[in-house]
Amino acid sequence: MNIEVERIKKYLQENKYFRTIDDIDSFAKLLFDTYANRTDLMIELKKMNIWLESNPKRLKKNYKRFITNWLNKLGSYKYGYSY
Repeated sequence: MNIEVERIKKYLQENKYFRTIDDIDSFAKLLFDTYANRTDLMIELKKMNIWLESNPKRLKKNYKRFITNWLNKLGSYKYGYSY
């Protein structure tokens, strides 16, 4: 497996929020395959963690959706779209 995918997987497994994600192996690979050419995934995952730490009343139930939405919004801001 790709070294970057392994880094993403390890971060997800060790993070107190993201470790609840089912099938982290395939999710980490999917994140890398989908977003790695657009952004630095490790930086964005760390930003998500800081946001979650700073907003304890806004914790999520579905962290796959949270991560995916966060990364999708990055692309929309980059190209001038807003939702």
